[in-house]
Amino acid sequence: MNEVQNINVQLIDRPIPPVRTRFNEEEIVSLTESIREQGLLVPLLVRRTGERYEVIDGDCRLEAAYRLRLGQVPCMVRDATDSETHVLRMLANLDRNDPDVVSEAIYIAKVVSSGALTIEQFSAKLNRSLDWIENRLAIAEMPDYMQEFLRTKELPLGVALQLVQVADARVREQWTRSAVLSGMSVRGACDALNEYRKMKFVQETAAEGAPPLQIPEQPPIVLYPCAICKEHAPLDALRFGRIHIQDCQAPQ
Repeated sequence: MNEVQNINVQLIDRPIPPVRTRFNEEEIVSLTESIREQGLLVPLLVRRTGERYEVIDGDCRLEAAYRLRLGQVPCMVRDATDSETHVLRMLANLDRNDPDVVSEAIYIAKVVSSGALTIEQFSAKLNRSLDWIENRLAIAEMPDYMQEFLRTKELPLGVALQLVQVADARVREQWTRSAVLSGMSVRGACDALNEYRKMKFVQETAAEGAPPLQIPEQPPIVLYPCAICKEHAPLDALRFGRIHIQDCQAPQ
């Protein structure tokens, strides 16, 4: 087991690239006060880079140490390759109570694009599905306004992953902002995306000279009939039950 060493703060560099692209100021302030009162109880995990050290896990603790102008901080020094470092950082981030999904996604995208790890390797090392990794890559490519809504948790991730597939940038932004205001569900976003694709198909296959199809500024709400009263309502307002697919004996 590696021993804890006290290392000069000025010799420790932030992660390159960092998993967190921005600090949560409230979290840093709280951490700074905790370290001021009780000391730094959890050592940083670092690796050697020449004559210096680079943070693997403990970026926030390092920032708090800078603010407190500490001379030294306790560290665990680990020999780790670039790929091992990337995996360790992501595992540490996933252990947090409230990880920043956008920063996480941007980090994964940078690592994959650098060639340090493939999508398949990341999937295996993090014990996550390929879909999970690919969704993170999709988040990294989202426009700034969608990423900001994800950071502030105004837009559910599942809704964002559906609406980002709307090819028209203007429609995508209008529908996203509408989804934030209306509290759209993932099912509603799926329905809206399907309707958009139908409208685009009609638009692309329209006869020459036909008037252009106007895509609504608000995402369409698909209504489904109630099995009992037949009144149409959004899917979220309907209850589902299990019934026989064939030869059901109940009266129709």
